[in-house]
Amino acid sequence: YKDESVLELAVETGLYGKGAFGEPLQKGIHDLFGFYHISGWDYQLNNNFVLDAQIDYHRLFWRNKQGKIDLQINTKISAGLNQDYLGAGPVMRIGKINALYRSAYHQSRLNSGTGKVDEERYFYYKPMLFYRLYDASIQGGMLLHDKGPIVFDIQPWVLSQQVGFTYAKS
Repeated sequence: YKDESVLELAVETGLYGKGAFGEPLQKGIHDLFGFYHISGWDYQLNNNFVLDAQIDYHRLFWRNKQGKIDLQINTKISAGLNQDYLGAGPVMRIGKINALYRSAYHQSRLNSGTGKVDEERYFYYKPMLFYRLYDASIQGGMLLHDKGPIVFDIQPWVLSQQVGFTYAKS
């Protein structure tokens, strides 16, 4: 948006277990390239269909006068049968940056509607603190009674950190 906020909405679906065909796919790739075989497929989760809705919201919090450093606030929510969590944290970009509605960081260079978009070169740092309520990849299917041979409880608090460099031109 022109006020340099970004709203992303997503729906994610998938499948866990033998029905996802992970074992034959992995074995086929390993055979094709001559890799070793992996054991442990007997312990995979039971078949489980998942569907989640996700919201990701960024808002510009501050930018220096020279336009070389900015700080965004990022919040994320996921709810459904796969990943249930709340997350928040800052995003800092340092370098030659564009406005959020014209930045490669938010994949908004092509739809900025202004024709030519300036080149970008910047480092970014994105720490996020998550509170997780459910994770089907660790705990098994939320609605299943028999989740699989091995499931675990989750650690609810997770700190995620991303560091990267972006270069975008034309």
